Amino acid sequence: MSLYFLIHHDFHQLTGNSEKQYKVFINHIGFHCKARKEVIIESCPYTSFHIQDMSQVIKEDLGEYENWETVFKGHLSKKEYPMGTFLKGDFSDIQKPGLYRVVLPENKGRSYQFLITDGTFRSLIRIFLDFVHHWRSGDFENDYRRATHLDDAIRSDTGESHDVSGGWYDAGDLRKWMTMSTLPVFGFLNVHDSLNLKWNHFADEKVTDNDLITESMWGLRFILKMQDPITGMIFEEVGAGGDARKQHGMTWWYENHSGCLADNSQNHFTDNLVKSGDERIIRTTYNPIVQYTNLAILLHASSSINSYDPTFSQTCREAALKIWDFVNAKKDADPLHQWTSVRSWRLYAGIWLYRFNIIDDSTITQMISELLENWSRSLGFWYMDSSKTDPYRGILHSAQPIIGLAQYLQAMPDHTSTVLVREILEETWMKYIRLMIQTNPFGMMPYGAFNEKKTELDRYHEFGNNLLFRYFMPDNSVQKINHGLGGHWMSWAHGLALCGTVLKNRDIIHASWDQIYWLLGNNTLNSCLVSGIGYNNPMPHSRFFGTQIGGFCVGPRGNLKDEAVIDLNARAEWSSTEYWLTPLSNMLMALSILLPKTVLEENKIGYQKHLK
Repeated sequence: MSLYFLIHHDFHQLTGNSEKQYKVFINHIGFHCKARKEVIIESCPYTSFHIQDMSQVIKEDLGEYENWETVFKGHLSKKEYPMGTFLKGDFSDIQKPGLYRVVLPENKGRSYQFLITDGTFRSLIRIFLDFVHHWRSGDFENDYRRATHLDDAIRSDTGESHDVSGGWYDAGDLRKWMTMSTLPVFGFLNVHDSLNLKWNHFADEKVTDNDLITESMWGLRFILKMQDPITGMIFEEVGAGGDARKQHGMTWWYENHSGCLADNSQNHFTDNLVKSGDERIIRTTYNPIVQYTNLAILLHASSSINSYDPTFSQTCREAALKIWDFVNAKKDADPLHQWTSVRSWRLYAGIWLYRFNIIDDSTITQMISELLENWSRSLGFWYMDSSKTDPYRGILHSAQPIIGLAQYLQAMPDHTSTVLVREILEETWMKYIRLMIQTNPFGMMPYGAFNEKKTELDRYHEFGNNLLFRYFMPDNSVQKINHGLGGHWMSWAHGLALCGTVLKNRDIIHASWDQIYWLLGNNTLNSCLVSGIGYNNPMPHSRFFGTQIGGFCVGPRGNLKDEAVIDLNARAEWSSTEYWLTPLSNMLMALSILLPKTVLEENKIGYQKHLK
């Protein structure tokens, strides 16, 4: 008897027959005990589902498969969406910690098993921290790699050597974009400040006794190196290459994302020897989002690390002031400051400037006013810029407008503009966000609204107010950029968590979790986008260091039909499987808000006499 026969025979014994098994969608990690819990199922003839407790076996005979105890029966409701017909069921009543799965009647479909415990997502923080630690550039070695790019780099403007070794590679390649590469510092500091977590696995480095701060300081030193010593400006990137991919109609900026012309010409290891001739290039060009992002990081760090290293804290503060002086002097003459994305980041940085008494009430009020100028009451959302011709969309930081405003409410609850800002956020939720997430059964935030079809052949859906929307980026764009929206969804996870907290709205909190669930397996391809976590992980586009636990793939992209596409066939497709630090960092920021500071014993798995 062949091995193939045994495997084939066992599979059909397990499923009972060769009839269709309906797909059951649920996030692969689990839920907090009192969280809203939903299951989504592709169109099928069933009207109910069962929840089985994996710890309770009711039949276990030699040569047969176990049968688990059904502990809950729920109703399924069918609904049609632009992405298809699906059924949904709710099992929020199950709050007992344990390991469960969803099963359809007659065993015609099963979910992957999942946990219910308030500690469900906590381990992700350490997993992400270790991944970023091993994604270091510069003078760092581990068991499988040596020090890299010690000779970074040559300035693009002067041709002079300038030491920018260090930092982290921002994706599955060797480039270091300052819009993305330093974002883990935000994540680590938010977790540090909110959850009081502490490890000292990096003790040999003799930096601090808290790994979150030690790793943050690695990234902070890189920011300081990337600052022009004369102007105070933060350079745009290192190692991105030239613009050989440029074709007619392509631009450096696309959908609020910079660098969309860069090629891969500098995506290689170097000999680590300064002035040997193979050094990479520092693009010394101006990018306003780079300035505000790293200004905010430095001031946040100055506050969080002061008790660990007061001298370095002061250094970060002084560097932030130089960025502020530089970018504030450019603002009035800079057309990019008409963009909603730039104004959002300006407000976010401004909140930190206000906390440090660097700007006054009138300046923060002006920042809020400028951001709200681009908001539309009829749309319930922002336009791309002050021309107010196209709704706001962003590949990376799509929720940044609500993040800036919600952060303002949290930091300055008694300020003069809080009543207005609260009203704007509530209206944005009701008129735009809530309606967008209702366009699909998963509650994931679509890419955004369009005032017209921007591309030919791509499918768009009607949204209301004579607008269209797509779940994913257009596939047939002149820019030739269509990749997964992990940064978009995790920006929304962060923004909705923050917004739901300040508005005390549980529905918004639920929506935040839905963005996280979407990338952790609750999607139409049943794929978890974090390596080593959940099921059906794609092989990542990670060209130099391979697959690493905790690597966060960029996420599903869309095809012409606006359907989710993930490379699950090991093609190493960058557009859906490349590791990116942006979704990882934003998920950390969201979890710092969503996770409890402590996990009560009764909300952990184990003997629970009093719970059912």
